[in-house]
Amino acid sequence: MMPRFLSRMIIFSVLVGIIPLLILGTFSYFKATQMIEKKVQQGNGQLLLQMFTQVEQKLRNIDHLLTQFASSSAVTSAMESPMEATHFQQANLIQADLSYLQTLAVGVQRVSLVNFKQGWVLTRDGVYRVDADLLSTSWMEEYRGLKQYSLWKTEKENENYIVNLVKSVPLQSNAKDGLVIVQMPAYTLNQFVIENSELGNFFILDRDQRIIAHSDASVVGQVFDIESDDLLLRQNEIVQYYNEKEATTYIHSDYNDWTYVSTVSLATLKKESRDIGWMTGMLIIIIVVAIVTIAFIGARSIYRPIKQLRQMTTATTKQQSKDDIALIGQAIQQLQQSQQQINDKLQQQIPQLTYLFLIRLLQGEWTEKQIQEQLAELKSAVTWQSLRVFVVQIDAFSETKYDSKDRDLLLFAVSNIVSDLTRENHRFQPLLLEERIVVIFGGNSDREQLQEQLDTLLKQIQKAVLYYLELPISIGVGREFTRLIDAAVAYREATYALRQRVFVEQSAIIYYTDQLTAVVEESYLYPVQTEKLLIDSIQALDMDGSERALQEILTSISKEQSVKQYEVMIVRLLVAIMNIVPEEQKHTTFSKLSEKSLIQQLLELSNKKDIEQWFITHVIKPIVTTLEAMKVTQYEEIVLAVKQIIDQNQGVDITLEKCATTLNYHPYYISRIFRNHTGVTFSDYLMEYRMNLAKRWLRDTDWKVSEVATKLGFINAQNFIRAFRKMENITPGKYREQQAGNSKQGD
Repeated sequence: MMPRFLSRMIIFSVLVGIIPLLILGTFSYFKATQMIEKKVQQGNGQLLLQMFTQVEQKLRNIDHLLTQFASSSAVTSAMESPMEATHFQQANLIQADLSYLQTLAVGVQRVSLVNFKQGWVLTRDGVYRVDADLLSTSWMEEYRGLKQYSLWKTEKENENYIVNLVKSVPLQSNAKDGLVIVQMPAYTLNQFVIENSELGNFFILDRDQRIIAHSDASVVGQVFDIESDDLLLRQNEIVQYYNEKEATTYIHSDYNDWTYVSTVSLATLKKESRDIGWMTGMLIIIIVVAIVTIAFIGARSIYRPIKQLRQMTTATTKQQSKDDIALIGQAIQQLQQSQQQINDKLQQQIPQLTYLFLIRLLQGEWTEKQIQEQLAELKSAVTWQSLRVFVVQIDAFSETKYDSKDRDLLLFAVSNIVSDLTRENHRFQPLLLEERIVVIFGGNSDREQLQEQLDTLLKQIQKAVLYYLELPISIGVGREFTRLIDAAVAYREATYALRQRVFVEQSAIIYYTDQLTAVVEESYLYPVQTEKLLIDSIQALDMDGSERALQEILTSISKEQSVKQYEVMIVRLLVAIMNIVPEEQKHTTFSKLSEKSLIQQLLELSNKKDIEQWFITHVIKPIVTTLEAMKVTQYEEIVLAVKQIIDQNQGVDITLEKCATTLNYHPYYISRIFRNHTGVTFSDYLMEYRMNLAKRWLRDTDWKVSEVATKLGFINAQNFIRAFRKMENITPGKYREQQAGNSKQGD
């Protein structure tokens, strides 16, 4: 089952891609549809305007020619003539004008001059009576009764439609004595009508909304109702309107009240739109498939680290959730809780960590950078401009109600008193080191004021301890310093100052002074090189060299005038020698005396000779004995390892160098140890081992001599026979025969 978060990502990505696409596609489709319809309508309008212009131009040309004819002097004089035989010249003249007029007006079928007053009709073909059948009497009466001086009129004649232009004669006269009639078949207008247009149907309507020109002759004469209220208001303009089935574009002429019409089926327009819609739909489907594919691949790629986080957090999260984010959130919350628990525990451990930090600080194990890092981790900022270290120590238990068993409890009590009397913003927490209480004190006051505060504090501590515990204490104070890295030096100064209490009374406060500097820096006076020579001699088990080096060291340090300095150096020498022995061997080496009793016994000695003899007897000799035992054990292990290598490689040409390489020792070292512990050389032992093995195989197996030689690692049988004869004074074959004979005698 697909993870919920992954499915949400896919759905969201798909929606983000599809919704804008659908909106854009829909907008593009409708916009394209509108543009197509607009272009079609514009095209139809242009074609319709073209048709309108051409037809109007032809009709106006005919109208103009007819007007010239009607206003000519020949027509004016003819209207007063009875047109009898004697007037043939006048008739011929008018007929000639009529023929000329009909020739100029292409498409005109007949031109007639009607004289109601004289009762005759004159055409190009001849002169007729008004009541003749040449023209419909009803037409002429209708035309005579029209109020217009000139108009276009459509009539039906023998199933065909005729377009007539009628003008009164004389022109612009209320007395309509005659008419000039131009007859033109309606189908002659079809030449101007656009046929088989994919853009729709084009046709012409007369003033009665009757179709008089159309590419389809079957619809001529039908009435087409223009559904527009602007038909008469907006003339000579392109007008468009729509109904449920089609879009209609028309131009209404103010010249003859004709209407030029173009109709386009909405289905035709929508067909183009549907094609665009199908293309748009197919493109959208393709893009949607691409979006879904990309969304799926992209979501899986994005989900991969979330999946890894889920897998990582599944094992640690107690409550499992189907939602990945919720699960990760639970894991993060648990991590935050764990972190808070760890922080709480660290806060509880800060006093212990601070205690360890101060111990290492006083031992000089930190660098300046490490000190700052430790203070930052402990969330402790030191802004003191001046610092001092003072050390508090109990003077003695004599003449008090306590004894040495109570030392630890009393030190704890004194430490609490020091903590209570010293404000926290002026000190680090007190430390218990070497049965002393050590305090790093600091402040931002000037030197004199800080010294006064320190004096007052130390006196208060002494008084409080004496009052509450009835116990005398002495305090040693190191010199002023400004950097915490100098606390180790100040601690040594305070400790040394405290040692001077043997020369003063109890309950002393002793400040370290510049006169004691040389004593504190005893490491510069100590014979380090001679000490190294002594240690090297002891490690080399050289007792004579050890004694000479010991005498030289004792002579050097005995020149110091200060007893305390001499004690420090002699104890340092003892510790350095004892450190030669590994920790696990110290208890065995010094089993008779503990380290503490050794120091006490050493400090009780006052004679140089006695001290030298004590070092040799109680320290150096036991150490040499331990080292010798360790070396013997090591030699035995090496010899045993060499023998195991020989035993495991019976058929291999084993050498001393190969054994040394396997054991990571020098061949000479291996050879010397092997000879000292076995009494024979490596090669002799190897040869003896092989010969003993050969004698056993010759005695207990039926192997050939050559096979025995090969199994023992000899290159050829001759070398083996030669070596065997040298060791046993007999050849292998003779030895086998001899052993076989002895066996038979025993049986």
